[in-house]
Amino acid sequence: MSDRLVVVGSGLAAVGLVTALRAGGSTASITAWEAAAHPGEDRPPLSKGYLADPATPVELQPDGWWEGHGVQRRHGVPVVAVERGGDGFVVTDADGRSEAADTVVLA
Repeated sequence: MSDRLVVVGSGLAAVGLVTALRAGGSTASITAWEAAAHPGEDRPPLSKGYLADPATPVELQPDGWWEGHGVQRRHGVPVVAVERGGDGFVVTDADGRSEAADTVVLA
């Protein structure tokens, strides 16, 4: 496993990936990048209650879950580029902020 992992997205696939990596003993540095300003939502299981109040997100994990799994979160600005650079990749957001990564997962 790589030492530096960037996950683009914070939905169900990203949560599953982080959970599996940490359960398997991974100590990789993980950054989850999300365009939305809030944590990933569980969109498919829509209920009448959710449909009645769509402003209330159905969060996948409780507050602090990402931090508890050693994940640095960057949210509110979309990723606009993933490029090969050096020994891995460079991920850049719309504000021009970049981060180097050994592995990038689009989740």
